[in-house]
Amino acid sequence: MQCMWYLTECAASYKRLGQYGQALKKCHEVERHFNEMVEDQFDFHSYCLRKMTLRAYVSMLRLEDKLKAHPYYFTAARLAIDTYLMLHRRPLDALADDSVGKNDGLSAGEAKKLRSKQRKAQKRAEQERQKAEQEQAARLAARKAHNKEHDADSDANAFKEEALDPEKLARTDKPLDQAVTFLRRCSICARTVWKLNASASMSIGRGNVRC
Repeated sequence: MQCMWYLTECAASYKRLGQYGQALKKCHEVERHFNEMVEDQFDFHSYCLRKMTLRAYVSMLRLEDKLKAHPYYFTAARLAIDTYLMLHRRPLDALADDSVGKNDGLSAGEAKKLRSKQRKAQKRAEQERQKAEQEQAARLAARKAHNKEHDADSDANAFKEEALDPEKLARTDKPLDQAVTFLRRCSICARTVWKLNASASMSIGRGNVRC
């Protein structure tokens, strides 16, 4: 289920807790949901032209022009950009070293409890990763069934997506490139929405819009 507000709130919570890999994973999940919305409209193009439902077709095209200008996408993109910028300034290894240094003054019992909590957190992260892989496999199987008239091999290659690994996301070698990718998509959508709003305002000012 694509519950955007839940994913964005989870990402913000993980970021506050310092679990940056999990936060980035939720942000990328939001992005994938929006990409799936665009892909789901492919069949609608031929349907609208065949049935001559041109008004619905134009509405769909306008929606796709500003789809990623949705507040939920902007929220996820902002969280991802902030997290990647922070990881650029202080990579995950440096943060781990600082954490070890801060725990040097703990007693043996406190250090043992801390290590136990860390192991539990890693176990939960591994379980979530496995669950994500299973969900990804289920989505891939559903898409294969939906497109069974096409060649099976081409479908598998077309819809194959890499599972999101929180550890890999947090330890990326190019955090700035990832941040720029999110920023570029947001800026493109923002310019598109601005142009659409400006065009609508000009049409209203000229009296071209009829109610």
